Amino acid sequence: MRRINCAVILAGMLLVGCSKEKPDIRVQEPFNDQIWKQAQAIDAERAKSETQREGAGGWSVTDKLNQGIWDSFVRIYYWITNDSPFNAAKELLNPAYPDRRRQAVMYLSKREWGREEPYTKYYAEMVKSDEEHLVRSIALRALNRARCADQTPLYIKALDDKHELVRLEAAKALANMPDAKAMEPLIQHLKNAEENIDVRIACVDALRHYKKAESAQAIIGLLRDRNFGLAWQARWTLKLMTGQDYAWDQAAWLQHLTKSEKPFG
Repeated sequence: MRRINCAVILAGMLLVGCSKEKPDIRVQEPFNDQIWKQAQAIDAERAKSETQREGAGGWSVTDKLNQGIWDSFVRIYYWITNDSPFNAAKELLNPAYPDRRRQAVMYLSKREWGREEPYTKYYAEMVKSDEEHLVRSIALRALNRARCADQTPLYIKALDDKHELVRLEAAKALANMPDAKAMEPLIQHLKNAEENIDVRIACVDALRHYKKAESAQAIIGLLRDRNFGLAWQARWTLKLMTGQDYAWDQAAWLQHLTKSEKPFG
């Protein structure tokens, strides 16, 4: 077991060492047309599911090699622990142990076939009916990873879940899969000062899809918020929506909305 643990650690170090971070265009100044186009291209890529990105050659040769090495160690671990896709599918419906259901969703959604039917139907049903909020939230994340756009009514409903982790995953899902009916609920949540700050930030992110005066005005109102994370996301979302950058000047942003012939580019 000690040798296996060491091997797993070495594999993890290899994965970290070989990863190459892409430059973050969000910190480049000034925000010009070229950066806006890059941001729009990245946003379009973001809408794809993991399977689509991997199939389009999103993984480099090094990434695939590292993943292959990691998968080998994972298979050894599963062999030792008697874990398997079959067992994971079985635990998905285990009524007695919510943590096993959560782990099963995590296990299955990492696999390409686990981001397809019939598994996505099970995830959706878990969001609707599971009593454990951690299970509901991870099931929403699995649907998001699969980019199940036909489930947007479920995401909108989950914005009103009693637990903030579920609301957060719902907002993140809507950030990748827009629905015209989601704009008003998203605005309501971002305006709610009692809402969890991460949920509000995710709602601001999701509103980039709705290039309307109503959504833009709601976001402008957050530029001077005391929480810098929320204010920063508001500015970035406005930049994505308009192709302009008036920094933290709320008056300038409002003037752009009212005076520009095409405020959203």
